[in-house]
Amino acid sequence: MGASISAIFSRATALSWSSLYWRRRSMPWRCTRMKITKRLYAYPVLAADKDDYRKAIFSVEMSEHMELTDFVLHFSVQLTSESLIRMIGQGEAEYLIHIECSSTAFRKAYHFASPQFEVRIPLEKINHMVEIVAFVVTKKHISGFHSEEWVDDFSGLRFDLEKGSILAYQNLPNLSIAKSMHQSAAHPSLFYIRKRQDDGRQGMQLFLEGDKILISLLEPEYRLYQQFNNDTEMQPVLNAMLILPALVYMFEELDQEYEEDATDRHDYTGCAWYEALEQSYRSRGKDFEETLRDRNRTSFDKAQEVMEFPVVKALASLQAIRNDFGDDGEDDV
Repeated sequence: MGASISAIFSRATALSWSSLYWRRRSMPWRCTRMKITKRLYAYPVLAADKDDYRKAIFSVEMSEHMELTDFVLHFSVQLTSESLIRMIGQGEAEYLIHIECSSTAFRKAYHFASPQFEVRIPLEKINHMVEIVAFVVTKKHISGFHSEEWVDDFSGLRFDLEKGSILAYQNLPNLSIAKSMHQSAAHPSLFYIRKRQDDGRQGMQLFLEGDKILISLLEPEYRLYQQFNNDTEMQPVLNAMLILPALVYMFEELDQEYEEDATDRHDYTGCAWYEALEQSYRSRGKDFEETLRDRNRTSFDKAQEVMEFPVVKALASLQAIRNDFGDDGEDDV
């Protein structure tokens, strides 16, 4: 063996799992520290700053864009460890993305079996600096963890791993959300959803007169909205159900501004939501008022465009929820 027994024990005892641990839905996932620094583990871990594997690679490419209500992250994983790939394929391990925003106290772990995946975060949940770490973690207790890809220090050794043990990691670049917010879609505070008392009117009511587009729901519907609003997978569905009709209504109201025989006009140009939409269109090289004057498209077409076709996203999200039924898809951390 290339290293002494004392060196092996130094590796094994240098870091206890209690300093960084993950637990699944029955006991919420938690991470005591965000970024992973170079350290010793009690077993081999694949990372760019470690030498436990001879040639294997764990590399994650990330891209992002901002939509009207969501910040969208796309991930593509390059994993060349045959043993880890086999564990993922057999359901013993999974890819996991941990995202944290200290300014809003947002922390969530997203886990996937595919090397290409997407994460959608409601814009109101993040601001300023966002930290992201990619992992491969175990999905259950593993007895006799072993790989022929390890360096000679671990030759012939086997390890028992607890559920949630880190097998590979990569610290991804921090994102500055506030910096890009004015370069992309409208600000998350464009909409405000609130509860209203029973006033004899049924269903959702919309108001444009303030700085935010106000969506009011009766108490039973508002309680249901609150339950679903914390579920990231349900965000595209909520957007299609609540935000899309609000934007259709908004475009209908603004269209009246350009009717030649319109009377009783209401000037919304001083509202913050109007200015935010102007900025959103301008950042994409388009003119908001020109869109309003376009009589060849309906208000529904315009609303779909500014939200980047939310019904398609909602249906895809419902399909994903159906496919994942009975299996954990994401957890609070």
